[in-house]
Amino acid sequence: MKKTIIVIVFLLFTMFATGCDDLSTITAPVTKYAMNEPTTNIVPLNISTPEASQPAIEADKEVPEISEVPEIPEMPQPPQPVKETYLPEGAKAIRKGDTERPVVYLTFDGGQPTEPVDDFLDILEANEVKATFFITGNYFSRDALKESILRMVEEGHSVGNHTATHPSLPRLSPQEIEEEINFVGLNFRQLTGQDMTLLRPPYGDYSDQTLAIANELGYKTILWSVDYRDWQTLKGGPEEAYTHVMEHLHNGAIILMHLNSKDSLAALDKIIKELKLRGFQMEAL
Repeated sequence: MKKTIIVIVFLLFTMFATGCDDLSTITAPVTKYAMNEPTTNIVPLNISTPEASQPAIEADKEVPEISEVPEIPEMPQPPQPVKETYLPEGAKAIRKGDTERPVVYLTFDGGQPTEPVDDFLDILEANEVKATFFITGNYFSRDALKESILRMVEEGHSVGNHTATHPSLPRLSPQEIEEEINFVGLNFRQLTGQDMTLLRPPYGDYSDQTLAIANELGYKTILWSVDYRDWQTLKGGPEEAYTHVMEHLHNGAIILMHLNSKDSLAALDKIIKELKLRGFQMEAL
């Protein structure tokens, strides 16, 4: 038994010695591919993911072509106001009409809801004279005044814009100027179906900017050449009104009166008759 064990051990040792290399000759395994030397010009892939706040593109949502995407400016640009030095062709203040012939233009500024506008219209109708009325936003606040506006149009008078609230326009921003003008213009169009083309700035105040804005909105700015401050009570009463008009009369005169003036109302018939005697025609602007 002991001999048998010794023989088996001897055989195993012989097999191991002939089937393996010496331990001192064992080396690290050789890889199939040689490793490249490290390089310094590695360019990373430009891979990014959407921010969490960015919604993912929905599968059924149509993505616009590049040509359909509007160009976005670097910084939002605020609206630019009209420069005060900008004065386009045709944007000017008109103080006189046709100076080549004997014609005058009676103009009436209205702003108060209690003005006797129909009394003025009665005198003009009786004398078969056409005139020009400039009205404020108050004229759209009462049905009676709306009827007066319709009468002005039906009888052949011109109706112009005197702004919504009668402010000094140069003191306003461009947007406020447009709002003052558009309020009256839009209400007039809604009432009559016609567009206004004449603007009389309150107090006669204007600037290059107001002229430009009015021009862009389709208005001519109308002032006057004859004025006797009838918005206040005249010391000389109706006779003062009559005398002032006759002393400052000229071809193409634009005569300013106010619908709240009792003196002008009382003098109007006499003024018209004298103008006719002197050979003047009276026309609407």
